[in-house]
Amino acid sequence: LHPEGKSLEKALYWYTRAAEADDDESQCQLGNLYGSGEIRSGLPEENDEKAAYWYQKAADQGVAKAQYSLAFCYEQGKGVKRSLSKAREWYERAASQGHHPAYYPVGQSYLNGKGTPKDERKAFYWFEKGALSGNVKCKTSLATCYHYGKGVDKNFSEAARWYEDAAKDGDTRAQLHLGLCYEKGNGVRRSLQDAFYWLDKSSSGGNIRAKYHLGRMHESGMGTVVSLEEAFKCYRDAAEGGEVQAQCSVAWAIRQDRV
Repeated sequence: LHPEGKSLEKALYWYTRAAEADDDESQCQLGNLYGSGEIRSGLPEENDEKAAYWYQKAADQGVAKAQYSLAFCYEQGKGVKRSLSKAREWYERAASQGHHPAYYPVGQSYLNGKGTPKDERKAFYWFEKGALSGNVKCKTSLATCYHYGKGVDKNFSEAARWYEDAAKDGDTRAQLHLGLCYEKGNGVRRSLQDAFYWLDKSSSGGNIRAKYHLGRMHESGMGTVVSLEEAFKCYRDAAEGGEVQAQCSVAWAIRQDRV
């Protein structure tokens, strides 16, 4: 527990004493204090270098949460020279100890070949471990692996199953893909009403790509009544968010005097 106000200064003192005596939990807590802005006025300011130093100390002693935090430091270049290879290494060490938040970044590293040679099978392995542990980002990425055959044979049914699992957890990317699965009948029975429902959920959650596809649904009357006004609103919102296809749709609508 982190005391508030003046008592934090005393906590910092005792954490430091313990950390210097190689107490790994205190080393990790010092990293959190220096790196997360918990240190208040009158005390040392946020210090990325000290945060990374203490995370390194705890990570070397095998503390998984410190290994995860150190990996993040290397990934972002916070307090250390940026190194994607070291980030992947420490994320994987944490993941190998069962630290659930590390599964996703390790999978992403192997999927995209960042800090390590690209290996889709290893990416799938870590996404599956994360998905089975309840990590929603891993659920969506696992679904994507099944959808596009990355590290595993294509399986639309498994893709849709994991998209739905993550979508129900509120992941807007999964909601987008699940909506498209329902529109096309990939892995599920085709249902334009269900497609509209999930695209609307994703769009309401701020997913720009979903806003574009929702615009298509409104324009064509798929799963809903035709509404050019609602379609244009969706296209405009998506276009302002940087969605290229939506920008083209807005330009076309303007040229056709449909707004």
